[in-house]
Amino acid sequence: MIRVKLYGSVSKGIGKELVLEGGAGKEVHELLSELSVKNRDLSPDNPDLIIFINGVEAHLLGGLKYRLKDGDELSVMPAAHGGSEAPQVKACIGQPAGEVLFKVLVKPECITSEGLLTLLATQVYYAYLRNEMKGRKPEIEFLLRLAGTDQINDAIKRCGGDVEVYVCRGAPATEIKKEDIERAELGAFATLG
Repeated sequence: MIRVKLYGSVSKGIGKELVLEGGAGKEVHELLSELSVKNRDLSPDNPDLIIFINGVEAHLLGGLKYRLKDGDELSVMPAAHGGSEAPQVKACIGQPAGEVLFKVLVKPECITSEGLLTLLATQVYYAYLRNEMKGRKPEIEFLLRLAGTDQINDAIKRCGGDVEVYVCRGAPATEIKKEDIERAELGAFATLG
């Protein structure tokens, strides 16, 4: 038996949680291929999938070639949430640019790049739209993801500060780097707890 948890757009047409009998012994790419019949976003060729096996990033365990064992839990989500059904979101440090959705105060040392902040802002916005936030307010959800924890007090201690970060509607004008995506992925999974 393999437990599969799907988040965001990859759950459409399938559901958020599946229990698959007979999944043991298959490689991750084989299972994704089977699931992609119902949702093409689950194709093992999709480079924008974030995959965890038993809470560990899949690439640390062999990636798509990992052979699933009985009792494994596979978690899959898209690297970037969103789409044409909702406006784009961007994060701006110090000055708002566009309609402000929310403002959060952040420690300067937690701001590694505007690209990371924009990815986190996008994740929080879509979690809010889907009523999937761990924190009750978007500001808290943002700090949880930035700090990479599911504990509100820890998030505030680690990353709560005095630099104003505005989350606004509009297309991001920020370059997003691979390390921004990786850090945003870790923050997102930390809040799934």
